[in-house]
Amino acid sequence: MLIPEEKLRAAIFIYSDIDANKALEYWSDQIKLSKKQFIKTQILPSHSKLTQRRTLYGMCNVYFSSTEFNVKMRGWIDLLANDYAAMVHR
Repeated sequence: MLIPEEKLRAAIFIYSDIDANKALEYWSDQIKLSKKQFIKTQILPSHSKLTQRRTLYGMCNVYFSSTEFNVKMRGWIDLLANDYAAMVHR
């Protein structure tokens, strides 16, 4: 099932030492999504011990809004949960 491109959004999470414009350029190119579809870049707090292995362009999350896909996903999850419950109770 294809999700229309206008239903897609992306968010970038970076540390303060990463250039937001370069990160946007990089992720837009990598995931082939228009820069207009990115929401505001989030700057993450830096905790030196936790952020030793940083990425050059931060992290990118892709979101989509589709009622049809949401209904299908919930149905698939219910089927899997029922199958799993049946296996456990044998």
